[in-house]
Formats: sequence, structure tokens, C-alpha cells
Amino acid sequence: MKWTAEEEEALLVGVAKNGPGKWKNILQDSKFPLSSLIAPISISRKTAGILGMNLDPISFMGQLGNQFFSNKFSYCLVNPNTVTHSYLKFGDDAYNGRPIQEFKKTHFEANPFNNNYYLYLQDISINGKRLNLPKDTFKIKGNGHGGCVIDSGTTITRLKYSVYIRVKDEFEAYFARYGIQRSYDGCGTTSSVLCFYLPSGFNAFPSMTYHFFGADLYVEPKNCFLFTISHFAPAITAGDSELTILGSWHQHNIRFIYDTDLRQLSFAPEECDKDSP
Repeated sequence: MKWTAEEEEALLVGVAKNGPGKWKNILQDSKFPLSSLIAPISISRKTAGILGMNLDPISFMGQLGNQFFSNKFSYCLVNPNTVTHSYLKFGDDAYNGRPIQEFKKTHFEANPFNNNYYLYLQDISINGKRLNLPKDTFKIKGNGHGGCVIDSGTTITRLKYSVYIRVKDEFEAYFARYGIQRSYDGCGTTSSVLCFYLPSGFNAFPSMTYHFFGADLYVEPKNCFLFTISHFAPAITAGDSELTILGSWHQHNIRFIYDTDLRQLSFAPEECDKDSP
């Protein structure tokens, strides 16, 4: 949906007064008339709207990013079990006051058939052990299929089936060394979900690392799994296509900065529950 003339006029006034990229200052301006610019969330904490942020020309960034936000935005996702919020930041606020040198960087891959944020994923490690996947495992095919997308709207990471099997086998072998067996009914879902019994006091969970072109994304052990009182499950599932999607559970406590001018993703660890508007 495109912005109305009234909405664009209001943003122009805000930018003229506060400067390009000063989204935080614009929203805090008591004279700024458009509270509706913030995606509505109902009091029941259910999503009441979706803010499109991909590379499509009619997305929020496609329409307004260059003119108002220097084509940059960022987020830092808190664990959903906390009582704090995650904030979307634009323009000069995207780095949250941190030096650019603190961030690792990797470039977006172009997919002529899709406007999502594709990354050149080269390999995956479990607890520091690389899987040594074939070089073209995550390659975007000529028909646009395959590849790896980062998506904050997908909770659990979806791995293409062949990669899922490799990761599953590695997790099973890792926990078998501690005598931890797979459970086929303990996670309250279908038996196909990779689920394990949780021994009392056990805390030796492995990490995951996504090896992107030019940058490694380290996922802390606590963000690699979902837990119940008696069971746990890796935050991964087998996808039903060649596409791999890096979901939000593996993005907790990391600031991600999207720069659509440079076609670049920057990221660094951060205590997201200490973030503020």
C-alpha cells in the first residue's frame, strides 16, 4: 500500500525540521501528526498490521528509505520471554550510538525473482565444528530457487532438507556423548520434530555459527534451543523447498543493520533488553 499525499507531506515537514535520517527525533516531536506511522499492535499483543521492509519498490523502505532514512534500518530482538520490547531504528539511529567498527559485514545477494534479503551462506558449524557443506549448497539457482534469506518474521530457522539432516545428525551425535536421547513425543508436536529429554542440571549446550561471505554469525547456545520443563528442541526445522531461512530465534541479542544503499548487512552482539526508543 502506498503512502497518501497527507502522510508524505507530514514526513517532509518532519525531515525539513529534524534532518534526513532523524527518525527518532521526528517521532518524538509533539507536533508530528502521524502516530499511525508506527505499525499497530493490539492490546492483546497480537499483530494488527505488517510493516513491509524488504527490497520491493512498494515496501516501506522502497518508498521512503532513500528520502527519509538514508536507506538504513536496524533491530535488536529480545527473547520473547522477557518483558521488554524490541525497537526498529532508522537512519542515523540504526547503529544505536555504536562505532561502525564494532560490526561484522556481509553483502546481500541479488535474486532477480525475489526482493527478500538473501545472504551468501557458505557453511554452518555446530559447537565450532564445521559441517564442510558442498560449496554450492546455498547457491541461488537460475530459476530463483534456493539460497539463504534472513527474515525476522520467521521464528524457527528453516534449513533445506539435505542441510537439516546434516545438522540433525550432528546434534544427535553431540548429545549422545552426554547420554541424552531423542524424544519422539515430548515436545508436544509431531514425532518428526527433533526433540530431546532434558536431564536435570544439564547446561552443556552447543553453539551454532553461520559462515557468511566475509563474516561469521555466532549464535549463543541459549539462543539455539527452545525449552520446556522436561525437554528441549533445536530451533530449526526442515524446509519444504530449497530455500533456507535464518529465523528470529537465532537472531536474539544481536543488532542487525540493513543498508540498502550498500546492499550490506552488519551485525554485532548486543544486550537487546537494554535497548530504548
